[in-house]
Amino acid sequence: MATEDSQNPVDNHQLDLNQIADRPEWKIELKNEDPLELRHRLSIERWDAWFRRGERAVGVITVLAGVSLIVWLCYGVASNPKASADDKRWSTSILASIVSLGAGYLAPKPK
Repeated sequence: MATEDSQNPVDNHQLDLNQIADRPEWKIELKNEDPLELRHRLSIERWDAWFRRGERAVGVITVLAGVSLIVWLCYGVASNPKASADDKRWSTSILASIVSLGAGYLAPKPK
C-alpha cells in the first residue's frame, strides 16, 4: 500500500537556495535602505514618471494636431468645387490612407 507522499513526488523535492543563488545569471542583494534615502528615491521616481507621462502626452497631442491639420487641409481641397481633378485625387488618397492607418492602429492585434 502506497502512502500519499510517494504518490506525489513534487512534495518530496526540496530546493537548495544556496545552489540557486550561486548561479552566475542570478544576483541576490539584500540591503537595508535608510528611510530618508527611500523617501528621496521615491520622490525622484515619482517626478520621473510624471515627466515621462507628460512627455508622452505632449507627443500624442502634437501628432494628433498634425494629423488633424492634414485631414482638414485635404478635406478642404477635396470638397472645393474649384479644385482640379488631380488635386482632388491626391487629397482623397491621403484621406483614405489616414483613415486606413487609423483603423489599423485601432484594430486588435493578434496574439
